[in-house]
Amino acid sequence: MNNFEDLKLYFMFNMLYYLILFQFIIANNFTYSFERNGNLEILFFRINKEESAFNTLAPNFCDLYISFHESFESNHEKTRVFTYEKNNFIGFEILNDFITSSKSLHKYERGIIQCNFELSYILRLSKDIAEIPCVLNNYQFSCILAVLKRLKAVENKRLFEFIKFLIITDFFLYNNCLNIQEIFDWALSLEINVQSSNIILSIIFNFLMLAHVFYDGNLIILENTSEIYDLKVFDTQVLYKSLLVNNIKVFYSLENALKNPQILETFKSMFSMLNIRSIVLYNNQRSKILESDFEFPMFKIDGIKSITIIDFREFSSSLFLKRLRKHIRKDLEVLKFQNTYIDISTLTTILKDQRFKKLVLNNGGIPVFFHLSNNFTGLNQSLKCIDFRNVTVDLDWWKKFFMEANVDKIIIHFSIQFAQDAFIMAFGFVPFPSSNNVTYFKVIFDNPQIPTSFFGSLSCLKNLRTLKISKYLVSEAIHSRLFEVIENFKVLKCLVLRKYGYSKKYYISLFKNPAIENLHLESIFQDSEIFIVDFLNYYSSLTKLVLINIMICQSSFIEIFELKKLTSLTYRSCIVEPKINSEPFCLKSKNISLLTINSNNLNDFKNIDLLSNLETIENLNLSLCNLPSGYLSKLSLLCNLSLKILSYEFNSLNLNDLQRMGKLETLEELNLRGCKFIRINFCKLNCECKFLYSLKKLDIWLVRINNEDLKFICNFRNLRNLTLTLSGLDLYALEDCLILLKIYQFSTHVNIADRGFIKLFGCLNEKGIRVIRI
Repeated sequence: MNNFEDLKLYFMFNMLYYLILFQFIIANNFTYSFERNGNLEILFFRINKEESAFNTLAPNFCDLYISFHESFESNHEKTRVFTYEKNNFIGFEILNDFITSSKSLHKYERGIIQCNFELSYILRLSKDIAEIPCVLNNYQFSCILAVLKRLKAVENKRLFEFIKFLIITDFFLYNNCLNIQEIFDWALSLEINVQSSNIILSIIFNFLMLAHVFYDGNLIILENTSEIYDLKVFDTQVLYKSLLVNNIKVFYSLENALKNPQILETFKSMFSMLNIRSIVLYNNQRSKILESDFEFPMFKIDGIKSITIIDFREFSSSLFLKRLRKHIRKDLEVLKFQNTYIDISTLTTILKDQRFKKLVLNNGGIPVFFHLSNNFTGLNQSLKCIDFRNVTVDLDWWKKFFMEANVDKIIIHFSIQFAQDAFIMAFGFVPFPSSNNVTYFKVIFDNPQIPTSFFGSLSCLKNLRTLKISKYLVSEAIHSRLFEVIENFKVLKCLVLRKYGYSKKYYISLFKNPAIENLHLESIFQDSEIFIVDFLNYYSSLTKLVLINIMICQSSFIEIFELKKLTSLTYRSCIVEPKINSEPFCLKSKNISLLTINSNNLNDFKNIDLLSNLETIENLNLSLCNLPSGYLSKLSLLCNLSLKILSYEFNSLNLNDLQRMGKLETLEELNLRGCKFIRINFCKLNCECKFLYSLKKLDIWLVRINNEDLKFICNFRNLRNLTLTLSGLDLYALEDCLILLKIYQFSTHVNIADRGFIKLFGCLNEKGIRVIRI
């Protein structure tokens, strides 16, 4: 009975399969058979249909179905239409697997393909791109991409030459109807890597003659590839990416290009593919802006959330910004002006009808008396974050803002006394209606002598989770009021205090809030008061600790390394007093991802085993510690797959250190600036080095290297940023090395009297290598 039921199910399954197949064949009226001819080629045949012109429009979409069979018999006539070989210009993974598999691995010798378009024509294109017609319509274009997707085109240089030919010949030169979005959709459907996606985009930018660079998913458009740009303009706290237009000349070029509707559509698709939601316009040369009727098409693209304007300080910038204000989207969330001259009337007009969530004014160009009108109720209620740096806002504006605001993040940096006084006076009217909403408060004072009343107002921000106060002068009164406030912040997680001066009671009563997880304590000048705190009993929840220019007692110093939840520790220019001999101890936390220790007081660390427990370390900085050779060799072997950044400046290294370093498999940045190599050279890494393909940044400035070292450096295939000393090197060999590696940025000293140096730098600039002079 069971056998009969199984047989019955088998026949039902096969009938269902062939019924579905039959229905598919009816819907897709092009049928091809193919068969393997040894292990060299695949023969394709058209079944019972004459070749048709490749311009028939399908009703909705292009589709293709492939199946393999032990045998495929047909009563219909078949005509041989194509022969696929291993060296086909465009390779296909599915066909390559079929042609190279032995019978034991691939039991089928034949197969069929059903589709609703003329496949033979596209197969011929895959062998010879010269067959591509001068004009393609959307349907033909979709069919080509469907074949590349379904047969899994091999991702290599040839494929992108093919795509380049399609884009430039058929898209830019002859057609205005093709939808560039299909190219991006195709790329996404294949889940090709970021580098390959960038290649597709580079084809478009090269055609438009726009120099460009991709950095961490962001797109930078430049006047030339050697132009300097500032990576700090990118906001790493947001999920979306940015377009940086690096100077006003590039903006002019884009403005003209985007007048073409097809190119504008291309940019819209590109923004969507790269998740670009932010535009940064940077006049890095502070050029005079020509009078022109700009249309700002980029700023109108759907989905743009943030606009940043930087270094528009010339008087001519005013007219430019007046025109810009007409084109700012009503749904824009973030507006930033940095180092930009903008007159009050223009700024007022921009802010009047907007509902930004974040407003950043960071410059010294805004007039001292920042008299804004009172018509910003809507804006005040929508703002979630203000970031005012070196900007003077008057008392009345602050009062109205605090009464109407619904803000949860406040960042203020004062540069003059008047601005500081106005803010503190207005802040004294708290609690304001939304004071309980504020979770982030950061202030940098101009005058370090601040009134104690400020801390009384601060105490009304009951739900603060982050508090950062910088450049204030410690006194007995300030210390007492400040730490009373800190004790009462029940949900405070992050505390940053950067101070002048000291108080005898400053450290003793500092730590009264065990909820703090992130603590940064810094003296702007070296402390003379000893830091005493019971970490283990009160602050065992700390995950991040930063101590800079602090004098610390030895018991507290030892307890730092016993904090088991610590994931990040920075200890810089601190002094341990008094120095008392202690038993050897080690770093207890197993979860340290960042460790920075910069101290030349080796006696402080002689009894500490810092390295053996670093099992999850990602960023290790032991620079300026004057560490002896052999020290790095103690690094835990368990971090070989986690450590990405190693900074070891001005220490000593021997063969054991290099051998240990060479076992790091994921290292991306290596800084050995000023290191002393004991009876070895940098090239000795060669035998053991596991990070040849992961390293992106190498700094060996002030390290004596020779041509053998340079030859070894050429093995770092993904190196993009190199800093070294030129002394003793063959400049021609160096040039060849930098070009071979496709170095993006090269930093070194410059001898302006040496013509060889000047010639080298000229050649590097021509090759698009950015030269930074140290």
